[in-house]
Amino acid sequence: VHIAGRRSSFECLSWIIEKNKINLLTGKEIFDLSLPGKGLWTPLHLSINCYRFKETLFILNNFVKDINIMFLNKNGKTPKNVSNGNYLMTKLLKIY
Repeated sequence: VHIAGRRSSFECLSWIIEKNKINLLTGKEIFDLSLPGKGLWTPLHLSINCYRFKETLFILNNFVKDINIMFLNKNGKTPKNVSNGNYLMTKLLKIY
């Protein structure tokens, strides 16, 4: 999931949505896009930091209720902080 957000894998993120729908119906474990990885970076941190606008928008639209956009990584930075002042990313985060 983290690699999908970082490497611009929109197809992978779409697959995760479909897989989660099936897993919810069958009582299986779902992919959690709010789980932090190395350095406590979430998929949202990674997609924003790598300027993956399409993936960031997809994560926010599909997982907004599951994601804490104020989550701090190990350096104490929120997803907005790691946007490095990118206007589009900062504007997008203000919506959510």
